[in-house]
Amino acid sequence: MNSAWLDLAAMFVFAAGPPPAAPPDPHEPCDIAGEGEPELVRLLECSAAALTAEDPATALVLLDRAERQDIGNEPAPASERVSLDMLRALALAETGGPAEAVALAEAAAARRPYALGIQRAAAILRSELRSGAEAPLGMWRNLVRIDPASRELVVTAEMRAGNWAGVVALDEGDGPQFAPPPSVVQLLGHAPGTGLAGWAAGYTRTLQQAYGHAALGHTEYARDLVHQARSSLAAYTLAAAGDPARLALIAMIEGAVVTPIGAHVEARIALASGDPVPARNLVAAAPITGPIGDDLVRAIGNTGTPSLTPVAFRPGDAAERPRFGALAADVLLPAGPASAIPADVIVATLPDGETEFALRAKADHAAKVQELTLLAAARTSAAAGKAHFVITARQDYAVMASARSSGEGGDDPVYRTVLRIAYPAYADDEPAAIATADVIETLGPVYAGE
Repeated sequence: MNSAWLDLAAMFVFAAGPPPAAPPDPHEPCDIAGEGEPELVRLLECSAAALTAEDPATALVLLDRAERQDIGNEPAPASERVSLDMLRALALAETGGPAEAVALAEAAAARRPYALGIQRAAAILRSELRSGAEAPLGMWRNLVRIDPASRELVVTAEMRAGNWAGVVALDEGDGPQFAPPPSVVQLLGHAPGTGLAGWAAGYTRTLQQAYGHAALGHTEYARDLVHQARSSLAAYTLAAAGDPARLALIAMIEGAVVTPIGAHVEARIALASGDPVPARNLVAAAPITGPIGDDLVRAIGNTGTPSLTPVAFRPGDAAERPRFGALAADVLLPAGPASAIPADVIVATLPDGETEFALRAKADHAAKVQELTLLAAARTSAAAGKAHFVITARQDYAVMASARSSGEGGDDPVYRTVLRIAYPAYADDEPAAIATADVIETLGPVYAGE
């Protein structure tokens, strides 16, 4: 893949832009003997800076030096060890050590299953270093469990790899979910899952599934999914009569999602039956830019009919992989022992019955605020007798105002995490369910002082 792939990944790191605190500037000499920080912490930060500057060789030298530091005297899981292993995995991925890189990433992800940056980087690395189209669905599923919005990252990766079975499996058991078009008030709001993107996601998801089933030869079900999407829009069009704003939104989704992807579904079905003409005509006239359009071109070539345009991506092609060093800053975890955060988690019961947890605080790393918010959700759920919960939406911000200007004092940046959770009636039937006891057992020792 290319830099656009990392741009997509970056969309999920911070909703309000890049974090105000980052590793040392990669263009400046890294001061390993920085004031006020242990040498190990500085080595890890300088390693991340080297990776960001596309210098994995220097990063590996610094990581070797970090290995010789004493990192065994911290409550498990050791944050420094997890960060060190993930940074080494990213460096090895850049320098041609894929097998060791994958092993390190998987081990780090297993030790810190609720650290969003670790899970995202490990899943991306595992996906990019795959052989063929086999899917790391276990890692993807855990990422989506703690960050539902990452599903778009997952689906894009699997579609680009041509792993349509994986795309379909990610939504196994879920039927189409269409919501009414949002009002003007909802469009201007910032609640998770609302607004234009939240509404369009139901249609995009269903049409992606339809194409996946078409690629797998599930003709009738693929057509049925497209039909359900069109019927839903038709019903909402009737209901929105006299409301120009909603009618415009419906027309936009129909023209940008349902009609073009629906045409690609039919072309893929025709290819499977031995008729390449619809696919060739569609590619020549108005192909979709992205994985679905690329797959259709590949499929035309696979039928023995000359492709009209080349397709760049092939799983395992090193020239098409992302620059893994761009993920380095996101895998630095707060060094232990954890210091107290001078803020409280705000808990609110929402009208739809879900519970919202929000924490805004200054901290040395975003992961600290993210994990403490999740730990608060788990403890509150356990106190209410709930053994499992599901994260339905989340937002993670880096607050761009300085701590001093916000009145919160200190030099650390300010982060904010908002989690919405629901309690499933039957946890065994909900793949996204998170065990409250596991969160407490995993994160409780890390933040014992909070």
